[in-house]
Amino acid sequence: MDDFTYEVFPSVDDNFEKAVFRLLIPTDIDTLRALTILTPGINQDGTGLVLQDDWIDFAEREHLGLLGVFFFGVPNSQRDYRYAENGSGSALVEALNTIAQKNSIPQISTLPFVMWGFSAGGSFTYGFSAYMPERVVCFAIIKSGTYFSTQGSENRNIPALMIAGELNGNLTSMKSWFLKKRMERGIWGFAIEPNSGHEIGQSNELIRPFFISALEKRISKNPSDPRELLFISEETGWLGNLETFNIAAYAEYSGDKLKAAWLMDENIAKTWQNFVTDEDVTFREE
Repeated sequence: MDDFTYEVFPSVDDNFEKAVFRLLIPTDIDTLRALTILTPGINQDGTGLVLQDDWIDFAEREHLGLLGVFFFGVPNSQRDYRYAENGSGSALVEALNTIAQKNSIPQISTLPFVMWGFSAGGSFTYGFSAYMPERVVCFAIIKSGTYFSTQGSENRNIPALMIAGELNGNLTSMKSWFLKKRMERGIWGFAIEPNSGHEIGQSNELIRPFFISALEKRISKNPSDPRELLFISEETGWLGNLETFNIAAYAEYSGDKLKAAWLMDENIAKTWQNFVTDEDVTFREE
């Protein structure tokens, strides 16, 4: 793996006190499809996440780069990095552009993002998806109860997955935000992890299959196509009932579609059903 680290120093107007980014690229892969952005909880150093074996295996299998994020700031102040549009979002892009330029890997600066965020990292992830939606393939928010952005609702067209914990105090606010985005016809899923509090828990067992499906549906297999991400119609997905956990293709779902979890396809719907019912999570890769 090629390993690069870059720190962005804040200006007086930026909303962070520290911003460090670590990029790992599989050395035996000629063409990367996207970058996986890993942002942990409040003021936690996520640069080590790129060294975890499960993420490295995922990156190599799916032809992805890994970017670990470390933001430090002061919550509920001018230095609150969760507001991506106030400096932290551009810091991430600046870091990638600089790494690309200094190391003669220009393709890195144009790759789209698959975004993963836990707690405060989930708030930043949401904010970035609203700040620069054209750059985001999909994103997952894990147990984050606050969503900061002054941007519009363009991120409703980005496949998203929100995972709450059954024992987490953020559950109510997460569900309310999910329902708000579904009312906007957002292609967003929502899952409650049984017997889980404010922790990552088993979230990745659902998130990684979700990422795989989103990459397949959003990135053209034709290398001559433009970098623009492909649009996914709401009607092509499946829906999951948040009370009964029943699943059905969009056209066959009999309940209120705007109160159901939107799920990418049948495989993800079955994985979601197993996850929320605390069964063994299985995913069939085509």
